[in-house]
Amino acid sequence: MAKVKYELDPHNRLIASGGLKGPGVFKYRRVTEGRLTVGGNNDLIYHVKSPVDGDGTESGLPHQVKFRGRWSLSQGDKLVYTLTKWRRASLGDELTLKGQFVKADSGSLTFACSGRDADGKKRVHSICLSGYWSAGRDNRLIFRVKRGSNTYDRLNFGLAWDIGKEHRLRYAFRERNSSGARKNAISFDGKWRLLRKRYLTYSLDAADDSRFDFRIGSALAEKRKIRFEVGIGARASGRCIERSLVFYGRWKLQRGAGLRFEAETGAGRRCDFRFEARLRERKGRIYEIDLFNTRGRDLGISFTLSKSVFEGMGKAFMKAVISRKEKGLYIGSGFAW
Repeated sequence: MAKVKYELDPHNRLIASGGLKGPGVFKYRRVTEGRLTVGGNNDLIYHVKSPVDGDGTESGLPHQVKFRGRWSLSQGDKLVYTLTKWRRASLGDELTLKGQFVKADSGSLTFACSGRDADGKKRVHSICLSGYWSAGRDNRLIFRVKRGSNTYDRLNFGLAWDIGKEHRLRYAFRERNSSGARKNAISFDGKWRLLRKRYLTYSLDAADDSRFDFRIGSALAEKRKIRFEVGIGARASGRCIERSLVFYGRWKLQRGAGLRFEAETGAGRRCDFRFEARLRERKGRIYEIDLFNTRGRDLGISFTLSKSVFEGMGKAFMKAVISRKEKGLYIGSGFAW
């Protein structure tokens, strides 16, 4: 049985080519009207509407063409489906979807397919891939597309992520329009936390099924802000950028809750930086602080703050710090004043 090559045209219409005349030359090439969706295990499906080659012949395809393959991202964050099996299809055929990512949730990623039908009318429809988010060792964003029991395809995004308004994590795509500006970006609705040493976590759901654990190069805490230095990409390959993630807010001491950095996030609370801490007074009423998470694990972050930072937040607490002979005090979920 003759092999058939499949691809997508610039309007996300399925093209079937077959019957070789010579190297790379096919006897026929048929464009078929339809739309893309995904089914169970995130398999790609093409719903056939009608042939559009104008010769009045049938396409020979069923009303629904279900492919088997794997998902990936090519250079420029283009969504690609590489065929591994489908009837007479050639293994390795790549279907590059035209459009852009428009939404990211804790368990899904939505891609808007754009194109035009046979009469030139513009059409847009969306496909939603299910899976979960994580961060790679090089701090790049990864979406793992669920394919079956403990089987996933990896979509490895590039280096272009940062934090925007209200400290929301966002990813800007590399594609550029005529003015040179980026076309679009997707934002992630989550919360920043410090859970373990040398890592900054952005959780997308309460169960932590989807979360980004970013490795921290260094951290600097000041009176009104915390700054984290994060490297994105692999230094060995020469593709690495340094990103400064800055959170503005204020330090607070709360009875029974320990030390807390309350970030300025407007209406949405996107930061939950709660700590236990070891505090030592130094000369000149300067305090040296080592941070731990609420389970007492060292976060590898130390900094100094002046007395003025804590003024008005607990005179009894300040008195306890100053009066202790060893000039040190632990503050955390169990401290009292």
